[in-house]
Amino acid sequence: MSKPRPTHSIESLNVYWRELYQNRPMLAAENLPGLELNAALNKPAFVREKNWVPSPASGVQRILLERQGGELTKRATSLVAYQANSRFNAHTHPLGEEFLVLAGVFSDEYGDYPAGTYVRNPPASSHSPFTKQGCLILVKLQQMPVDDCQRIVTNALQQASGEQMLFNDYEKVSMLTSSHEPVHSQTQEGLVLQGSAQVAGQTLQVGDWFRYSNEQAITLAPNSLVFSKREHLS
Repeated sequence: MSKPRPTHSIESLNVYWRELYQNRPMLAAENLPGLELNAALNKPAFVREKNWVPSPASGVQRILLERQGGELTKRATSLVAYQANSRFNAHTHPLGEEFLVLAGVFSDEYGDYPAGTYVRNPPASSHSPFTKQGCLILVKLQQMPVDDCQRIVTNALQQASGEQMLFNDYEKVSMLTSSHEPVHSQTQEGLVLQGSAQVAGQTLQVGDWFRYSNEQAITLAPNSLVFSKREHLS
C-alpha cells in the first residue's frame, strides 16, 4: 500500500508569518490618505521591506504592497494583521476581494477561515470581518471583473508537490511548490510563503512580494512555496 503524500503543514507555514504578526507595532487607528504605490501594472514591482501602517479600525494594521487611492481604493494588495478581538466595519467589495490566511483564524458572518484558507468574494459581495484569536492575511481588493460571480473557499495547502490550482478561469491562482518546473508567464504576481525563489534575475526570500508584466520565469528553491497569480494584469 502506498503511503499518503505529505502536505505543507500549517505549523511550517506559520513560523515566519506568526513572527511577523507578533512583532508588528501597535498603531492608532487612522484613515490612509490617497497614494500611488506600485500602481503602474506594466512595470515590475518588488516589496521586501515590512513597513506597517494604520487602518481605520482599531487593532488592525497593514503592510501595503500595491495601492491606488485611499480607503476608497481603486486597487489594493496588502498584508493585514488583526489583533485578537478586533474587527472591521461591514463593507462591500465593488470589484471583489480575495484573501489567503497566513496565521491565526480570520472570520466573518459566513464562517471561520484558519491559516491556509484561500477565499474569493466576488464583486458586490459584502461582509463584516473579525477575529477572536488574531490573524494575518494577504488581501487583494478591487481586482475582479464585474461578471465574476464565483465565491470560493478552499484549503490552499492540500497538495504537497507540483501546482495546486485555486482558481483557473480568466486568471490562474495557485500554490507553487519547488517540485514544479519553472513557470513562464507573460504576467505574474506572487508572495513567497516559504523558502526562496528566483524571479526576473532576483532572489526573493520568504515574505517578499513581486509582480511583473513581461515574459519571465519563476524558479523555486527546495522546500519552497509561493502563492502565485498569472494572466491577471490588464
